[in-house]
Amino acid sequence: LAYAVLGLGDSNLLLDRQTTKAKDCNQVAQKLDRRLTALGAVSICERGEADDRTGNTEIEPWLLVLHETLKATCSPPKHGLPDCACGCALINRPRIRAPNKRGP
Repeated sequence: LAYAVLGLGDSNLLLDRQTTKAKDCNQVAQKLDRRLTALGAVSICERGEADDRTGNTEIEPWLLVLHETLKATCSPPKHGLPDCACGCALINRPRIRAPNKRGP
């Protein structure tokens, strides 16, 4: 199994908001990543950890890395159809975009 993990945390929910960062509010993503690895799965890119308090600015760069990784590892469809079983025909046009930072 190949996988990628993106944690979506919110350090606003933590008691010490002055010193917390994305890594502090993404324990579930960290635990999932460790467990998948322990079970023999292979991560295709570094785990991403976003923080809602900072506007989730970590998402877009992580998505770009994931997109490039998928482009490099997924061969183009050979059957001439617009989609193939792995979805690689969709790799050249990513549809996922990080939401804009919320207003006050």
